[in-house]
Amino acid sequence: MRRVFALLFGSLLLAGLPLACAARGDGVELVGAPAPDAKPTAKPECLKAGETREEVRARHFLEPYAAVKIAARESKAEALSAKLCRLGEVWIYSITLLRHDGHTAHIWLDAATGRVVPMRPHEAVKN
Repeated sequence: MRRVFALLFGSLLLAGLPLACAARGDGVELVGAPAPDAKPTAKPECLKAGETREEVRARHFLEPYAAVKIAARESKAEALSAKLCRLGEVWIYSITLLRHDGHTAHIWLDAATGRVVPMRPHEAVKN
């Protein structure tokens, strides 16, 4: 069953279909099916590894490994990847997690403080 779900999820990602997330109160969002009323949102601009190192040094952000450790501890899950992303003036780490039940989840941490961003990152953009 997990293989079927993984293949289905992978094919949706490859097809480029937008995925919506079900918000939870703890700042962790489970990956779900497309919402019927999903609206386009501002996409984060995520950096490559070299660019991340430069920004971390220049802006005195948390190191990516520290953000991964915080995310794993906060969500009680295994961190799979972390990306430093910019949403307007807001810098966050977008971290993908594997929960103990086998589901994939996402958590966003403030890059400067390491605190969980309790909302969807596109809502954190300051107009």
